[in-house]
Amino acid sequence: MKKILGFTLLIAILNLFIISCSNDDNNSNNNLYTDTDTIPEVYEINVTSFTEVNPSSYIFRAPFTLSNSEHLLIYRQTNVTTSGNPVWELLPSTYVDNYGTVSYNYDFSMEDFTIYVDGYKNIANLNPEYITNQWFRIVVLPGFFPSTQSTNPPVDYNDYNAVINYFNIDESKTKLLK
Repeated sequence: MKKILGFTLLIAILNLFIISCSNDDNNSNNNLYTDTDTIPEVYEINVTSFTEVNPSSYIFRAPFTLSNSEHLLIYRQTNVTTSGNPVWELLPSTYVDNYGTVSYNYDFSMEDFTIYVDGYKNIANLNPEYITNQWFRIVVLPGFFPSTQSTNPPVDYNDYNAVINYFNIDESKTKLLK
C-alpha cells in the first residue's frame, strides 16, 4: 500500500509541474528580440572605388563605431526595380559572368567594417563596375538578435525588406556615410 501511495503522490507532483508550464506559441508578437540600448538603424554608403590589394582582390575599410551589443548586416545594391526602388542583396554574394567570378564579403569590429571584393581573375579587367560606384546599406541590429546561423530564424535575413519590417526600422531616417 505504501508503494502505491508513494507512486500516486509522485504522479500528482509531476502533473502539477506539467500543468503549470506555459507555452507562448499563441503569442501574436512577431518581434522576438528585446533590447533596451540598441536602436536598429540603417546607413548607406557609396563606395566610389575600392583599394587594390592585388589584381584579384580589393577592399574598402571604413571607421564605424559599434558597441559590443550590436551586430552588422551589409547589403549591396544589385539593381533597381521598374518603379525605381533599389534591390538589396545580403553579403556574402558571388557573381559569375562570361569572364570570371566575383565575390563580395565583409567583416566588422567595434571600430570599423571592411568590404572585400575577390575575383578569380583580374577584377578590373573582368568588369570595372564591380569595384566602382557601388552602393551598400549597413544595417545595425541588436547583438543578441536571433542568429542568422539559426535553423529557424524569425526573419529571412537575405530579404532586406523583411529585416527592415521585422526590426521596425524607419528607412526615411537612413543616414549617409561619407
